[in-house]
Amino acid sequence: MLNQIVNSTDQYLEKFPKHERKKIGQFFTYKNTAIFMTKMFKGTINKDLRILDPGAGTGILSGALIDRLQDYDLNSIHLVMYENDENILPTLESNCKYLIESSKIPLTIDLVKKNFILDNEFENSLFDSNTKFDLIISNPPYKKIPKKAPEAQKMLNVVYGSPNLYFLFMAMSLHLLKENGEMVFIIPRSWTSGNYFKTFRKYLLKNGEINNIHLFINRNNLFKQDSILQETIIIKVSKSHNNPEFINISSSNDFMFDDLKRFKFPYELAVSKDENSYIFLPTNQSEVNVLKMLNKFEYNLIDLGIKLKTGLTVGFRNKELLCDNQCQEAVPLFYPCHFNEGFVEFPVVTDKKQYILKNKTSLLQDNKNFLFLKRFTTKEEKRRLQPAIYLHDSFREFNYISTDNKINFIDTINKNDNLTLSEIYGLFVLFNSTLYDKYYRILDGSTQVNANEINSMPVPDRNSLKQLGDKIIHSNNLTTYYCDKILGELIHG
Repeated sequence: MLNQIVNSTDQYLEKFPKHERKKIGQFFTYKNTAIFMTKMFKGTINKDLRILDPGAGTGILSGALIDRLQDYDLNSIHLVMYENDENILPTLESNCKYLIESSKIPLTIDLVKKNFILDNEFENSLFDSNTKFDLIISNPPYKKIPKKAPEAQKMLNVVYGSPNLYFLFMAMSLHLLKENGEMVFIIPRSWTSGNYFKTFRKYLLKNGEINNIHLFINRNNLFKQDSILQETIIIKVSKSHNNPEFINISSSNDFMFDDLKRFKFPYELAVSKDENSYIFLPTNQSEVNVLKMLNKFEYNLIDLGIKLKTGLTVGFRNKELLCDNQCQEAVPLFYPCHFNEGFVEFPVVTDKKQYILKNKTSLLQDNKNFLFLKRFTTKEEKRRLQPAIYLHDSFREFNYISTDNKINFIDTINKNDNLTLSEIYGLFVLFNSTLYDKYYRILDGSTQVNANEINSMPVPDRNSLKQLGDKIIHSNNLTTYYCDKILGELIHG
């Protein structure tokens, strides 16, 4: 049954190239991935089953699910499919007809040729308990839309900034799910952290429970004939208000699932306990142990009166202020290229202009001790967190400095409070350690080091930071090995 739909999808892909489909966020699921997704449904199935596919495409996911249900003892299946792309509707209509004719179980299909979000009410559903859905399966569109877009305006309860359609589809689907019903989505990982998704995470965790998450280690080739660099996961959510004891985590290198690995992850470790409601996604027991170890610390940077901030100067917006040489009217401008073996080296040989005129006070910061962190890394780099110590004594001739937008810096929140030399070195121990680098990777799958995530990470108190700093100053050893050693001593007592 599924093979026929896959063949028709391949024919459609030959007609409509990737760049056309990308405009509407349309990417198709591989057959193996569709079958894997259907196997995540484990709950009690009603004799008369109602299924929703809110972004049907050619019907691959619906076809895979109907195919799997053929061996169940069911009276009937009613499938509601949403699709409003006129290019794909002829293929979908043909596949719907084929499914109805081929199903051994009486199957009815309601093909709704409308916008899924705009056709449904979010706060007050038009569906009663008898017309909501038992199962929902979806590969929703991946497309960022303006906050003023009608879909975003309709779902303001879960919107912050410019939302992506995929999580609006998830939120609406959860709303339309029956109590104890189940939904399985293949979506980007990006929703698990970051401010833009915070209201959605809170809605999801309040109204549903996460049962399963599958992680793809290799991001390439997860969708038919498309190169998607977005890190993608499969997630199963049940409509329930009781958190389970564990989340079932699985992982594979790619969509073939040949190297499938599974383990159970304690639910209490899966969600951060602060207001951000971050979702942690470890891939093995070793990474779970990382979370357990750092969660022993009771504070975060904000609790200590410390904060990671983003560099002040966006170069292309301030070209007229940048200059090559030192002069009385200019101060140093620090870039990632100034990071060198744990310290800041300045100036260096580079094509960047390394000074900035003092015309804009908003681009200036007091010259005092900082810990710098690179803001951007690549997937190929061994470390996501890359710190460098900045000491004001090395630049005493300047009252002010500036930082490029591609680096972050750690400073005190209160202007009258300065980080001591020992505290700067202590912070270096944390962010140069293997534990903190692994923790951040579990928390955030992107290559960007975000201030909100760093500021929420568990850290020791300021006295312990000083003790760590004193040890590294005394030893003059900034290696990751030594940072791991003294941090481990602190954690394990």
